[in-house]
Amino acid sequence: MPSVLPDTMRVLERGWLSSNNILFLGREQTALVDSG
Repeated sequence: MPSVLPDTMRVLERGWLSSNNILFLGREQTALVDSG
């Protein structure tokens, strides 16, 4: 199944009781969003 997210975005799934993270990859900067 092809990814529907842009190449500059990654989702890190940690589990049912843990928060998940979204990683945004830029040319000069990277941002990590904690969903929990």
